Amino acid sequence: MTGREIAAAAREAAQRAERRECAASDQALIALRDLLASFLDATDRGYPDSLKAMSIDQVRLLNQLHLAVGL
Repeated sequence: MTGREIAAAAREAAQRAERRECAASDQALIALRDLLASFLDATDRGYPDSLKAMSIDQVRLLNQLHLAVGL
């Protein structure tokens, strides 16, 4: 799945949630997006040790997820 496909799915899930038509999978995707947003907010301040310990591949994946969910 590409970043654009993930972003589109997240947008569609959020729209269905606004209309109160969301399924469990929509709720899970929205929760994952919120969890990612919280993680990024926490690591955005001062580069904590947990972020320093991440590999290049992990940072790259985190960046792709960040871009995909449009945070």
